[in-house]
Amino acid sequence: MKRALLFAALFMIANIVLAQVATQPSVREILSLDGTLRLERNGSYSLNGYELRIDASSTPRAVQKGNAQMHNMTKSTWNSVGTGVGGIDFPSVLALAVYNGELYVGGSFTEAGGISANNIARWNGTSWNSVGIQKSNGVNGSVNALMVYNGELYVGGSFTEAGGISANNIARWNGTNWNSAGSGVNNEVFALAVYNNQLYVGGIFTSAGGISANNIARWNGTNWNSAGTGSSNGVNGAVNALAVYNSELYVGGDFRKAGGNSANRIARWDGTSWNSVGTGADNGVSGGSDPFVRVLAVHNGELYVGGSFTAAGSMNASNIARWDGTSWNSVGTGSDNGVDNIVSAFAGYNGGFYIGGFFTQAGSVNASRIARWNGLSCSSIGSSTKHKGFACIGYSNKL
Repeated sequence: MKRALLFAALFMIANIVLAQVATQPSVREILSLDGTLRLERNGSYSLNGYELRIDASSTPRAVQKGNAQMHNMTKSTWNSVGTGVGGIDFPSVLALAVYNGELYVGGSFTEAGGISANNIARWNGTSWNSVGIQKSNGVNGSVNALMVYNGELYVGGSFTEAGGISANNIARWNGTNWNSAGSGVNNEVFALAVYNNQLYVGGIFTSAGGISANNIARWNGTNWNSAGTGSSNGVNGAVNALAVYNSELYVGGDFRKAGGNSANRIARWDGTSWNSVGTGADNGVSGGSDPFVRVLAVHNGELYVGGSFTAAGSMNASNIARWDGTSWNSVGTGSDNGVDNIVSAFAGYNGGFYIGGFFTQAGSVNASRIARWNGLSCSSIGSSTKHKGFACIGYSNKL
């Protein structure tokens, strides 16, 4: 009898184990593309066929045995892009865009990978190429912005020629030839964005295609138009950034009025009229010796605003703030909100929201010019105080 009960118990345990094995998810289901573990998945998993490695950033990654490509991906190292760009004393890259399967790079330089490339070049994943042929490649001044529109790559900056043809601060490249965008604009372009099937161009100028356009204009592929009518069109200062959020075009820069109405360094355009971001005297951003907005991006359903300021609406906000469509909020709480100097770049990567600029402190921790914000608690990363980064554990939403 005891033996029968023992066999019955063993049989029951075996069935439970088999059932668990049958329903146990594959280890692939808990791995991200880079081999990191998706911690929201509970349960036990067999790592048969995989090795667990700790990379240079102390992150555990599961690497498929014999998969050299995955092994290389987990090294978390920087790699050069050929020999990069140069040719002048202080070369810079100011804009990036993907067009026709290649990475286009704009800025201020005269060569890329050792070949002639006048302020714009393209990288095919292996080698550099100019944009245009011989001496007429590229543009004859700096490139500040790139945007794909109507199947062409639009290039904005401070130049008068593109591919040897006349092009006033904005030009278009169709993959083979350069073309102007009408007669262009009469001064420098800083930002480009597509909204309502038109290309919006921001910068510091007073006319576009020969018509009055105060620092922002729109191009429909054939003709130029202002953003607003009469003397109240556009904004009364430089436009540095453009972003589409909640079906409106948000415009950031160094201005106090948009369409003749109060708008402190940021405004929104609905295709017909201008509106402030916030109400009354507390609209927009303010504070500091010379407040301005440098960059805009949408993340986790909110518009993030970066630049140089100490307040957003009536909230304390140190150089970065977020707008939810109705009200302003700081990034961080109390004295730990924001960063201690100018914010100039945003990007989403691997579930985090990255912030670049001129700062050395983010919240209450050291952060050398770049930080990562995920929405909740924060901690520093890296072993060197001089080169330490910044990380926060929280949301997993991408930009």
